[in-house]
Amino acid sequence: MTNPEEAIWVALVTDEGEGALFFPDVCRMLERLADRVGLCLKAETSTATTRVYRIPTGVNLPRKLDREVGIHRAQLVPDRSVSGRIVTAKVAVTADSMRDRATIIKTYNYPAKRVTIHETGAILDLDIVLSGSA
Repeated sequence: MTNPEEAIWVALVTDEGEGALFFPDVCRMLERLADRVGLCLKAETSTATTRVYRIPTGVNLPRKLDREVGIHRAQLVPDRSVSGRIVTAKVAVTADSMRDRATIIKTYNYPAKRVTIHETGAILDLDIVLSGSA
């Protein structure tokens, strides 16, 4: 069933540092995934920590985007870190037509340049995932 009011909501929900870098990475990844299935995602509203994408009327949420609903966690080392301590940022992706998933679906390890897909245990290259190719 299609929903004429479908939207994808993206929000930075936890930021121990460097979340401002991770949030746009997740947004760009979603836009690239949508583009790969012929859907142009344009932000209806956008701030530094939230973005809402409106899905055109009569279009179902594509499977590639459906898989991204949940919590995306980043592990980063702040540029100004003296000790090299890893900090965490979390971005939530929700969709109007889906039940929210409060579980972490992916962990983006920036120092190791890899992404863990928690559902399968697969480990992928960070740049490939962020490009929307994975």
